Amino acid sequence: MSCVVVAYFTQDQPYIDCIKRLIQSLQKFNLIYDITQIQNLGSWQANTQFKPTFLKQMLEKHKPHSLVYLDADAEIIQPPVLFDQR
Repeated sequence: MSCVVVAYFTQDQPYIDCIKRLIQSLQKFNLIYDITQIQNLGSWQANTQFKPTFLKQMLEKHKPHSLVYLDADAEIIQPPVLFDQR
């Protein structure tokens, strides 16, 4: 897979446990990833509204690679082969 999987999370339980499972699943399939911890912005709504800013930062950081965004509670259960097809 030539893209970078990106995600962010706040330093709160249960997100720490979720992000550990996500990272383990990414490593299981040898996927390139960039997981970022952000400061809690005060509410769930504010934290989720940070997503466009985060994605812009990741696009600039990982240019020219494509990105796949996953929520912190996601988990890869099989190789994402469709991302390799053009």
